[in-house]
Amino acid sequence: MFDPSVFWPMFARCGLLKDARYTPPGGTERPVKVGFVQPDMLMLQNAVQSSQKEIEYQTADLPELSEGDRLEIDGEVFRVAVYPAKQGDGYFSRASINKVR
Repeated sequence: MFDPSVFWPMFARCGLLKDARYTPPGGTERPVKVGFVQPDMLMLQNAVQSSQKEIEYQTADLPELSEGDRLEIDGEVFRVAVYPAKQGDGYFSRASINKVR
């Protein structure tokens, strides 16, 4: 049987994950490992290329993550822009984030 949990520690050891800190509203700050990507997206009938920062994480690590929540990644603060979406079987989730200025 396929076990996706074996990959996350290996990704972390290889430096593919970032250290983040998440504080749920009214809760206590906790560390979490996230994948941090900035894929290019084509918009306006492919006339404009844009980038949207995203995090990927184990859903069980941040089950309560929601739109508007804040995370700190590498000393920078980000806000979840869109409600996170589970990927595939739901073991991993992705969330679009925006840098807080």
